[in-house]
Amino acid sequence: QDRGLGLGAGVADLLAAGSGADVGYLRFEVEKLAYLAKARGHAHATPEMVHSCAGGPLGPDVDRVSQALGDAVPQALASALAQVRGAQRQDPTPRVVAMLDRVVGQWLQAALLRDPDPERGARALGIHPYVYRMRVAGPARRWKVQGSLRLVGVLAAADLAVRRGGAHPWAVLCSGLFSACLDQGWGRL
Repeated sequence: QDRGLGLGAGVADLLAAGSGADVGYLRFEVEKLAYLAKARGHAHATPEMVHSCAGGPLGPDVDRVSQALGDAVPQALASALAQVRGAQRQDPTPRVVAMLDRVVGQWLQAALLRDPDPERGARALGIHPYVYRMRVAGPARRWKVQGSLRLVGVLAAADLAVRRGGAHPWAVLCSGLFSACLDQGWGRL
């Protein structure tokens, strides 16, 4: 509305499905839609515009990626990444990196805090204690500071590959995530 854009039928549902729980990504998608609608001379975004701006919904698939990564299960990670890639027409690397960046950042912060009390940890991260216990504390313990830093580096490398127009940013992301898992000593692929 701030940009003079209305949402046509079904647009809000498509945007919510594509962004998962990432409000920052949702805002980015709405801004893209506003520019596209304005360029096309429309007052309302349509589902077709959502599909042309984005590769499709990622929320649940990226949740599976972050869960497998947090649980340190390389086979589940491989499966989840394959699902994400297979469901997208466009390279999903920028969207996956944006969503994982927030999650991995929370793991790193929790690992640095080393606070066993979930209430204090959640308060320090600005998240609900339930989310801290269920989605942050375990991965922070498994990845520790060094592993979390390694993941941040992987995400940064994949983001850089996208921004520089690299030939295979998805390969940079996937190989980096698998390498980080193996560096932690978590099984074979």
